[in-house]
Amino acid sequence: MQDIIDYDSFMANKEIVFNENINSYNQGIAFLIESKASIISYITTEIFSFNNVDLFIRDADNNYIVMIPIKKECDIIDNINITSEYDIKMQFQINNNVYNYDDIKEIILIAAPYTEIKLKLLFSKKPNMDDIIELKYKCYLLDIEDRNMLQNKYVNTKSNKYRNGCIYPV
Repeated sequence: MQDIIDYDSFMANKEIVFNENINSYNQGIAFLIESKASIISYITTEIFSFNNVDLFIRDADNNYIVMIPIKKECDIIDNINITSEYDIKMQFQINNNVYNYDDIKEIILIAAPYTEIKLKLLFSKKPNMDDIIELKYKCYLLDIEDRNMLQNKYVNTKSNKYRNGCIYPV
């Protein structure tokens, strides 16, 4: 039987070095190597505008839906936040499963290379073409030993199980 890693225990036993001056994956990798830390973290910010406002999909509750693919430019992400003047409900679409935002605390990207992950934004009113939203999340980069461990073993979080490169609901 495959070894199972409890994500919360794994992270609790690691010293994570945060750097507020990192603005990209490449800067993060350079800092990980320089610092010789096993895990580093930084905040990523993405700005989105609604140039194709006519392409919004509406759901059965008349919400306007925007799907944002999660970039796999780090090993783990958490603390995902949206800044906007709109009231936005967030969900995750992981393959064909939809999760409420509050049910997912982290996504272990390196343990799920075969999984399509999108952030699903539901707007109660249609955004204007010149409106923008700001997406912020915390990125983690792991040293090679910890990366291999999370990639090659089963990982359990409170909301998901990671097996053979895919994410499954608990």
